[in-house]
Amino acid sequence: MVIIMEEWTDTVNEIATVEAHKLASRFDTVMMEDIHGTMWEWILKNTAKVQSCIDDGAHKVLAFYLRTEGRKFSLAERAAAGGYKVDDLFFYTVKQLYDMLPIVFDHREWQPSGLRGDQGMPRSKGDPRHSSDAVAALADVSRALSLLPEDEYNVIIWRFKLDYTDDELGEVLEISPSAANKRVQRAVKRLQKELGGDDPFKEYTGSRTVQSNYDARAQQSATWEG
Repeated sequence: MVIIMEEWTDTVNEIATVEAHKLASRFDTVMMEDIHGTMWEWILKNTAKVQSCIDDGAHKVLAFYLRTEGRKFSLAERAAAGGYKVDDLFFYTVKQLYDMLPIVFDHREWQPSGLRGDQGMPRSKGDPRHSSDAVAALADVSRALSLLPEDEYNVIIWRFKLDYTDDELGEVLEISPSAANKRVQRAVKRLQKELGGDDPFKEYTGSRTVQSNYDARAQQSATWEG
């Protein structure tokens, strides 16, 4: 049996309402009332955790829990309305980006390989460099690169296209080699953020769905030719 602590009901409801309103403004096809209701389902199943947050005055922590739960629900609702699944959303680890960036600028990597993905098969969850969705992954990263601020874009070009070492990059930027390495790390993290972040259920509110290698290659060829 679930016991609701009346002394914190109003406080919790206020936090849930604020977070539900924020999410509804970003997921314009999802009703605020539905998001709010989903949050309350979580609250009623996790009263001990809620009580702990209230006792500790950790309202921001509670807001994070509710926001995460509301985002999961909203992503699933958007996916259902769009005819895809949440699992179709694709995200990249920092390691994957470090591995992929050196070949993003190599046109040879975009040529047909005969793999299933070239015939329009859905993307897999495997290593983007070696799976049948390699071209679609390259297209993802290439598009995200175009959204970076100039200074971070240039850092990535110097490191991953021109193969600058930390020492060489430091000379260009007039900073130490260690500081240059940190610039590279920040640029890659910014790139990851443009690709949806490292955890879609924490911050992501978009709808980056799967793409076939065929479509990705055609799109990128148009960019190069233009």
